[in-house]
Amino acid sequence: FTLKKGSVIEWYDEFEEDFRLYINKKKLRANLLIYAFDEVMNSSVKAFVSKLRVNERIEIKDKEMLHVAQSIDPVLSTNDKLILNYELTKELSEVEKKDYSKRGYIASVEKDEVIITYQKAQLGKSGRSCRGQYIAPKEPSVKYEPTFNVSELIDVVDEDETILYKAKESGYVTFESGVYDIKKDVEINEISFKTTGSIETKLDADVSINVKESDIFKDAVGMGMEVEVNEINIDGNVGSNARIIANIATIEGQTHKSSFVNADKLEINIHKGKAEGREIHITRLEHGEVVGDKVSISQALGGIIRANEVKVETLSSHTTIMATSKIEITKLKGSENHFLIDPVLRKSGKAELEESEEDIKTLQIELRHMDENIQKEKDTLDKNKKAFNDLKKRLLHYKKNGVKMPSAFVAKYKQFQEAYTNLGTLEKERKEKNSRIEMMSAKHDAHQGDVFSARIINHDSWKGHNEIKFKLIEPLIELVYVPKPTDKKIFGLKKDSEGEIVIAQFDE
Repeated sequence: FTLKKGSVIEWYDEFEEDFRLYINKKKLRANLLIYAFDEVMNSSVKAFVSKLRVNERIEIKDKEMLHVAQSIDPVLSTNDKLILNYELTKELSEVEKKDYSKRGYIASVEKDEVIITYQKAQLGKSGRSCRGQYIAPKEPSVKYEPTFNVSELIDVVDEDETILYKAKESGYVTFESGVYDIKKDVEINEISFKTTGSIETKLDADVSINVKESDIFKDAVGMGMEVEVNEINIDGNVGSNARIIANIATIEGQTHKSSFVNADKLEINIHKGKAEGREIHITRLEHGEVVGDKVSISQALGGIIRANEVKVETLSSHTTIMATSKIEITKLKGSENHFLIDPVLRKSGKAELEESEEDIKTLQIELRHMDENIQKEKDTLDKNKKAFNDLKKRLLHYKKNGVKMPSAFVAKYKQFQEAYTNLGTLEKERKEKNSRIEMMSAKHDAHQGDVFSARIINHDSWKGHNEIKFKLIEPLIELVYVPKPTDKKIFGLKKDSEGEIVIAQFDE
C-alpha cells in the first residue's frame, strides 16, 4: 500500500478503523483476499498509527510503502543427490589444486564414518498467493539413485530422507566392478609425482602401504613426496625432500640427507636424513639426525642422536650422542665423539622448565605482596580486637533482651567480620601459591635427580679423543671430561667429600 509524496494525514479517534477499512477496499479491488494474509498488515498499520497518534499530523515527504499482504510461498522440491563423502576428505584447496603432486591417491576412512550419502528426492509443499490461487511445488528430478553394490564391510542405513553408507572398519575406500569396499593393505611399486603423487591418509585409519621398488639406484618414495599413513613398509630408498609420517614405518633402503621420517615405531637400514619417533632402530647411521625416546643403532658413522636412552653397538667417529638417562656403547672404534647427558634434552622439556622457572619467580613476587597485606590485616585486627569483643557482647545483650540493635553497631560488626573473612581468604591463597611453588620446585629437583642416576657406559676400552659432558639445572653448569684409556667403563655424577658435583667413574 503506497502513501504518496505530499500526502497529509491527521489523527482522529476513528482513524485506525477507517484506515484498515480503506486498505481492505483497495485489496478487494486488486482481487486480494482480506483477513487471510493480514499478519504483516497488522504490524505495518500498528506502527504507522502509533507514529501518527504521537505526532497528530504527518506529511509524507517521500513515497512510503506499507506491507499489507504476505502470501504463503511454496516449499521448493529438492532433487536427489549422491555425495561421495570419502572424496570430500581429500578435496584440495585452491592453492593445493595447483600442486598436482597432492591429488589424493587413497581415500582413508575410520570405523563408523559415513563414506557415501544419497539424499532422496523430496516433493516440496504447496503455497497460496494473496489472491487465493493454489501454488503447486515442482516435481523433483531423480537422476542419482544408487546402482552400485557394497561389500559386507559397509553398512547401509536407509532413513526417511537419506541412505547412509557407513564403514564398519577403518581402512581405505575402493570401487571396483561396481562394488564399493573397505581395504587395509595397499601394494604399489613406487610413490612418485608421476604415479601416485603424495599420499595423505588419516593416521587412525588402519591403512598399510607396501612400496615394492627395491632398486638401489631408484627412489621408492620419490623426491618431494609426502606420505601420511598408519603403517608403511618401504623396500627401497627415500628420496630428497621426501616427508613420511606414520605410526609404524620400516625402510629397507636408505634415506636421503634432506628427507624426514616420523613414526612411533621406526626401523631404517641406512639413515642419512632426519628421523623422529619413540622406538627407533637404525642399522647404519651415516651422518643423519635421530630424535626419539629409545634409540638403538647397530653402527654409527657420524651424526646426531637425541633420546632418553641410546644404545650403539659399534661407534666410529664424529658422532654426537645426547641423552637424558643413558648412553651405552658396545664397541668404540673411533674418536672425536661427544657424549652429553642433559635432563631436559627435548625442546618441550626445556620450554616447560623455563616456563615453570618464570612461574616460580612470579609466584614468589606475588607471595611477598600477599605477606605484606596479610600482616597489615593482622595488625589492624589485633589493634581493634578489644573493640570488636566489646561490640560483640553489646549486640548479644541487645539480642537477648529483645532490644532493636543500633544500625551503626551492626554495620561496624559486619566490617570486623569482613576483615576476618578477608584475612582467611588471603591466607588460603597464600597456602595455594606455596603449594604450587613446592610442586614446581619438586619437578626441578626430579630433573636434577635424573642427572645423578644417568650413566654413560662404554663396554669397550676408551681410545682417541672422546668427550663426556653432564649438564646441571641447579646450578646451571656443564661438566666436561675426556676419558683416558685406563679409565673405567661407566661414568656418572656424584658429590665429592667437599659437596662439589663432579664426573665420577663407577664399577660395573
